Amino acid sequence: MRFGAFINTLDEIDVLPAAIEHLRAIGVEITWVMDYGSSDETIAYLAEAEAAGDLWVIHVSPTDPDETVDRLKLRLALAAGVDWVLFLDSDEFWLPATGSLADLELLE
Repeated sequence: MRFGAFINTLDEIDVLPAAIEHLRAIGVEITWVMDYGSSDETIAYLAEAEAAGDLWVIHVSPTDPDETVDRLKLRLALAAGVDWVLFLDSDEFWLPATGSLADLELLE
């Protein structure tokens, strides 16, 4: 079972690195960060984080219609072949009881 995640972010350098590492730790194989126009160090951090190969940054305009962004997310998830997708903000940390998404029997 493959897991992906979409993180919405805007100027959240204070929590974004921890959020990405947490997703990796619980078994997320691919993460897309939807940046909505950050002006802090978020962009520099994401440029470095992309080098790991399991993270992609998508720059989104705050004026893009939600429907357009949602279609993009669907296309990206389908192209990556993930079975399950998490949608969260940078300050949300999902924690499976066992510490691993793969252990969640209800998702099989």
